[in-house]
Amino acid sequence: MHKDRVILAAQPNADDFRQWHAAGVRHVLNVRTPAEMERVRESGFDQAALLAELGMSYTQVPLGGDAYPMRQEPVTALRDLLERDDALVLVHCASTTRAAQVWAAHQVRDIGRAPTEVYRELEPIGLWPLPLEKLSGVPLEIEARR
Repeated sequence: MHKDRVILAAQPNADDFRQWHAAGVRHVLNVRTPAEMERVRESGFDQAALLAELGMSYTQVPLGGDAYPMRQEPVTALRDLLERDDALVLVHCASTTRAAQVWAAHQVRDIGRAPTEVYRELEPIGLWPLPLEKLSGVPLEIEARR
């Protein structure tokens, strides 16, 4: 999913990274945990080495499980990467869900967009409607209190 200068993705493979590099992606934010990335390495793919070879910046800010609970550090990392230059930023996790949550939080916190508007854009990956709306049949709106 491509949103402005951000690409949200599930775990890319080497060919994906090469294609995104050719398309202008220069920064990668990985929100997968160290244990998840160890399994990727064990499968024979060294993501960090490939990104270094391609000249892409690589930031890992794990998100998920008890060891890496929901917090603002990944959102701040995304904001910082976007402020670095005008290049595209790829944010990935295992399935796109955590990456999309980071992008949504950035949109609400740093850009000031309405949460419901942001979540509706994430419907293609299953983050909207919320389970409560699906289960209740009652349309929901999420508001930010500033």
